[in-house]
Amino acid sequence: MERIDPINNGSKIFFNLFKNSNNNTITDLPALDIFLNKLITETEGLIIVDFLDQGNWDCLGSYHIDYSTGYVFLHWHQYKIGPLIENYIDDAGFKPNIYTLMIHFKELRMDNIKDLPFVGIRGFALKEKEVLKYLTSIGQSNSTLEIRNENFCSLYSVDRGNYFEDCFCHDTPIYSILIIPKDKEQGSSLSQKILFLYNYSDCLERLEKVETTLSTKKLSEDEICEKANTIRRIFEYVLKIECCFHSKFNYSLSLEEMFNKFLFKKHYSDLNLGDLISILKFVKQKDQMENLNKIVRFSNELSHDSGKPIRQEMATELLNLTINYIDELVKLIK
Repeated sequence: MERIDPINNGSKIFFNLFKNSNNNTITDLPALDIFLNKLITETEGLIIVDFLDQGNWDCLGSYHIDYSTGYVFLHWHQYKIGPLIENYIDDAGFKPNIYTLMIHFKELRMDNIKDLPFVGIRGFALKEKEVLKYLTSIGQSNSTLEIRNENFCSLYSVDRGNYFEDCFCHDTPIYSILIIPKDKEQGSSLSQKILFLYNYSDCLERLEKVETTLSTKKLSEDEICEKANTIRRIFEYVLKIECCFHSKFNYSLSLEEMFNKFLFKKHYSDLNLGDLISILKFVKQKDQMENLNKIVRFSNELSHDSGKPIRQEMATELLNLTINYIDELVKLIK
């Protein structure tokens, strides 16, 4: 098979991989293993990995999948012979320092915008104690870990014995990783925009399914409340993404305001609707707060045993308010 230049024609490699995949979405580890192996081998690791905070890597040298836990590790270094980190360490001749990305794998999507093919990746939420338990169980010689937290990523500095590792754990279910070919590199700000829009698009897709049910079926009270709870969960997800935006990219705020106001004080999994509203009120106008409070009120009435009448129209209005809220956030990103 003729070699394709991954620097000048990497898009062709991506589109070929997409074409030969059975599905544009991967959710199981064996399929992920096959895809990553092909991606790194056929591009020789010469790809761009961009992150939601506008950080980026200029290559992806190897990966590792722990099938027992579902944890996936991507490593930033030059590609050597094959997509295994041992190949790089053996070739280095010294104890290297390697940047690693860790996720509890949930989903990989292959997609494109016009002639830009890209791969979006997200994981499940991971708490600090889970990560620490894992990292201290795999035999590194130094169990002292340096930890730094941000809204969707935590950094752990680990001595693995034969290499040092700065392990960036993406510990939320937000799409925060984008892989693109070298020939389509246009700066990490574009990838950041794609990731935010991709997250909101995912929310709208989920809401469309709720909308189909609400508009085509007569539901019982319990079924109405179930749909309202789904909308509420999606809305919490939306607000968490919005907080990530304000914490990094709302340039109308000072750096101190970005950090102090929008850095989560709790873990992603522990944040509730009230916590998020309290954080976001700092950047909301009066009419925006009224809409937020209206969404919260409908959510509460349909989520708790209020004793009040449960009408399907209430769930529909909650749905429409949520969709309109997301639409406004999309305009902000664009």
